[in-house]
Amino acid sequence: MQTPSSSQKKSAMRSAMVLAVAGFLGVIGGFLAGATYGGNYAPNAFFGGVRGYEATGLLGALTGGLVCVLAVLLVSRRPGAFGR
Repeated sequence: MQTPSSSQKKSAMRSAMVLAVAGFLGVIGGFLAGATYGGNYAPNAFFGGVRGYEATGLLGALTGGLVCVLAVLLVSRRPGAFGR
């Protein structure tokens, strides 16, 4: 079994960092968008044991994080992505 080279380790670390940052940004963006929507248009929404802007913010955070992580995973499968 071969050990990974230095460039393979750097590529894996770069991919992991991009995935983590994109997931974090998706969660924050989704939360802010969901909380704004819930506070203004859906005050009676109920999700995860909370109501109103908290419920739609939680739903937005889950959706935003999932969408960003899936997008990064799909893009990273392309040849040449992230220096591969």
